[in-house]
Amino acid sequence: MPAIDAVQLVRSSIERNKDIPAVLDAYSQFVDSPIGPLELKNLGDVFARIMDNLSLRFPDIASKRAGTVARNDILSFLSAINGDPDRLKQVLRNELLRVEETMVVSISERFSRMSNEERRAIDATMRLILRSPFEILFRADVGKQLASSGKEFERFFLSVKSQSPTMRELRYENLIVEKAIFNKLILKAKDHDYFIWVPSFFAKEGAGTLIQRVALPNEHLMLARLRQLALLSNLDKISSFLQSLTDNLGVLDKSEKVPEELSDFIQKTGEYLILPPVDLDDVFTFQKEESEKMERAQLVEEEKLRVLEQQRKDEQSKKSEQFRQKLRPIVEQQKQTVQLQQRQSGGRDTVFLGKELDFDQLVAAINKRVPEKDLAAQVRQVGDFSLELSNYKNNLAIVGSSGSGRSTTLRRILDGIAARGSRRPMIIIDQKGEHRGIAWKYNWKVFSFATDSQAQEFQVSLFSGETETSASLGADLIQEWFNQGSVNCTDQQKERIASIIRAQSKENLNLNMISNLMISEPELSELGQKLRKNLLSKSTFSRIFSEKGPIRVGQDDQLFDVSGRGLKDPTTREERQLISVILLRDFLDSGMKDSIIVVEDTLDRFKSSSLKSRAIEIVKKLGENGNCVLATSRSSVREFLGSGSIIEIVHRLSGEKIINEELGQFKSDVPTQTLMRIIAFLPRGYVITSSYTDSNGESVRTAAVKVEPLTFSNA
Repeated sequence: MPAIDAVQLVRSSIERNKDIPAVLDAYSQFVDSPIGPLELKNLGDVFARIMDNLSLRFPDIASKRAGTVARNDILSFLSAINGDPDRLKQVLRNELLRVEETMVVSISERFSRMSNEERRAIDATMRLILRSPFEILFRADVGKQLASSGKEFERFFLSVKSQSPTMRELRYENLIVEKAIFNKLILKAKDHDYFIWVPSFFAKEGAGTLIQRVALPNEHLMLARLRQLALLSNLDKISSFLQSLTDNLGVLDKSEKVPEELSDFIQKTGEYLILPPVDLDDVFTFQKEESEKMERAQLVEEEKLRVLEQQRKDEQSKKSEQFRQKLRPIVEQQKQTVQLQQRQSGGRDTVFLGKELDFDQLVAAINKRVPEKDLAAQVRQVGDFSLELSNYKNNLAIVGSSGSGRSTTLRRILDGIAARGSRRPMIIIDQKGEHRGIAWKYNWKVFSFATDSQAQEFQVSLFSGETETSASLGADLIQEWFNQGSVNCTDQQKERIASIIRAQSKENLNLNMISNLMISEPELSELGQKLRKNLLSKSTFSRIFSEKGPIRVGQDDQLFDVSGRGLKDPTTREERQLISVILLRDFLDSGMKDSIIVVEDTLDRFKSSSLKSRAIEIVKKLGENGNCVLATSRSSVREFLGSGSIIEIVHRLSGEKIINEELGQFKSDVPTQTLMRIIAFLPRGYVITSSYTDSNGESVRTAAVKVEPLTFSNA
């Protein structure tokens, strides 16, 4: 049955039972339950646990009827959704949110029968649930009591116990189940621990509303104290303490130094210092107020800076045309010089690179470790060297270690192609904004994440195209972002992220939604928090990513500056990796043909094997459409560019493994051992070219070249 029918089936069942709290409760327990292959084979045990929980909270007849209805419905749902429990949970979660009000009323009605002490304990528990960034899940060893769950259990519930000092024993196994805050589901798996209490879906989602309805009144004494301290400008000495409180949900080690201004709010219990959850809420509220004040002040300051920047741009614009008029004769002279060099070096498809060197003399000089400043005197120049690209049917790889001059070589080649007047559009993905000088020189279109006098604004979309492909690629991109950073995302977690993306409609498909859904799942919660903190919360995120659809590339020469130039924060390495792959995808989807595509320092950086395979396939298809790819990298990119039609320019290389891999397949008439002896000692700007076949079918020998820097881009 199609997925859309399954969604409709769930929706109609919930609509039918929306006024029966016991049935909705049973649905929510299934959402909370950890359902794996073992549980799927023993669904009877799962439903038995659900029935036990219902019997603790509802009359016997109502609980039995609700359990039977829920069991039959869930079996139908699983059948309609091809037995995928994760997808079913997601659909149920989305649809149950529509009837949340019914369950909040039902739960709050049961709360009204509590004693004051029970209400204080439940109030504290709900506030901790509301504030916790993670699903609250404790694990106990088989056969042991819940109270033995360890330090994390103890720290969490000290805050709650402090609110019920006269209760002899706070039995959460009973109290919480009876009052419907948690479901007590103990699902036994072979050779695994018991998982004890899965958080109630409705209690978690409706915690804020439940606190408003049934919690004890908060007099906000802590909030008043903090506001008073703020007026007296006495926050500096307590700010770190407040942050520690919020980071640890109000429970600190007794060794923590308590500021005198807050000592009357802190309770000492055994090895810990405790701030009751009701006062902790005031701390969160105060921190939010202070953050909003800072944001407003920052917006005012940014507006002032924006006005000043606009005034500067207006002034610069007035001088711009005069500046262009002065430089135009110089630019025209440079174009004529480059074109003359190309004509002298043999043809319309040649690009001047630099001065060719006597290869044997260079090898001898490097073997003798001649200082770089003395190389010119030791090595003879035998003439100009130009690269023939054979109507740009050859892909080109520029390989070298950091600082070896890859960008200098690329600028020289780009300038040569542009000066030659190729009819093939040039599309450059500029990682660091280094090629704007050439773009200005040849009047290319420039796109950036922030508009300026030269660049138009653009954004990229993480999700695009057919749903399945978009979900798989989107998950690959998210995994790569994690793996490029400090957090590892496993293939299993990546597949779970992909299933979350597939479950969303196109209208809801955005990275904020995906991160929220990740945070709600225990196995993805940490990843979701990292995604939100390190990417989504950046002030520049909305300037870079959007859901407007893929980039459409025309037939003009275009440069995409992905450096983040003009933004408050420049793009990070992992962000540029994502953006580059997204742009390549969009180039392919837009039907780009017969263009020259320039990709800097991207193809050798993949940490995800799945995304690397996708990128190889994208580049291959771009090549099948007649596009030529120029790529720079720190190591070989033959698997992307192919080996048959590739020309390689190799700079200095570092590392025995990289040298062996690169030169093992390097096409050259020079012995490999000779190249290996010198390649690690090439000075900056010196390169070795591979052998290749020119347009006349003749073999061009390996050459040593001193690349001539492009002085225009440095002017």
